[in-house]
Amino acid sequence: MTLRITHLGTGSRGNSTLLETEDVKVLVDQGFSGAQLQKRLGLLGINPEDIDCALISHHHGDHGGGVEIAMKKWDIPVKCNYFTAEKLGLLNKENLDIFDNLDRIEALTDVTFLPFPVPHSGAENVGFSIVTKGGDKTCV
Repeated sequence: MTLRITHLGTGSRGNSTLLETEDVKVLVDQGFSGAQLQKRLGLLGINPEDIDCALISHHHGDHGGGVEIAMKKWDIPVKCNYFTAEKLGLLNKENLDIFDNLDRIEALTDVTFLPFPVPHSGAENVGFSIVTKGGDKTCV
């Protein structure tokens, strides 16, 4: 199994990274408008409906500012920590899953995520250690 990593964009106008295996598509962060996310995924031949979930590293707009539209428009499940969910106004959303640092996130059949704390200007930011069923490992 191969883990593909594609940066959809990074910068003050938005951040999002697509992680893909043959069976799973996960966004790490969604800081783009709905139209921008759809456009950037479209360049890869992917529809937003194909995304299995989004992991949000922290609440700053360029990382999580577009996550609510992704939840509403395409029913993309979101996983983030409580502080991030609170700051983004997501706490009452149905397709939200709250994690704590170092919780194993095994909601996907062939990928395990481990969120770990990373200091970052006023946010409870996390990075993610990622291991595929096939043994591929990386951090984002």
